[in-house]
Amino acid sequence: SAATRQVEKQCSQVSKLIMVCCDDDGKLRNQIYGVEQDKIIEVPNGVDIEAVSYVSLEKRSLNKKELGLDSSFTALFMGSWHGPNLEAVRHIFKIAQELPHINFLIVGSVGWAFKNEKTPKNIGFMGAIDEQTKQIALGIADVALNTVTFGSGTNLQMLEYLAAGIQVIATPVGARGLGVEDGK
Repeated sequence: SAATRQVEKQCSQVSKLIMVCCDDDGKLRNQIYGVEQDKIIEVPNGVDIEAVSYVSLEKRSLNKKELGLDSSFTALFMGSWHGPNLEAVRHIFKIAQELPHINFLIVGSVGWAFKNEKTPKNIGFMGAIDEQTKQIALGIADVALNTVTFGSGTNLQMLEYLAAGIQVIATPVGARGLGVEDGK
């Protein structure tokens, strides 16, 4: 809204130091409000990747077999109940309708937003889960998705996906600020 932009502009102008989660956010603040780059500092957010277990393709295959999922392909999305994640899940709904042979697993509080909606049959919701259950989900996924198309900062689920060794399909916005390259 105009009021929000006015407050952001005033705060940006009087601030001596502005911290952003990724360099792109600082550049955008410079473009929109004319903030001097030397008062913007990047302070990346992050996750405890030591708590995330790397799962090789062989181990991932064994995990799936143990759970009786070896004949299915699972695409994982993790996220909190947050506007960009809600929209990302809506994108996944469209993808799921086009790919009925793939299972889509939505993990995190973002799923609660859709509890009263009709969703494609090949989408499962786990809601907010504990770390051990999250490790299981990360250990059986064939691919991780980040279909986020707006927002700022970095997407923390990307760090967990990558630390777990999952192949990731992401939008440019979903991968922003992480220095990842297409195909690598």
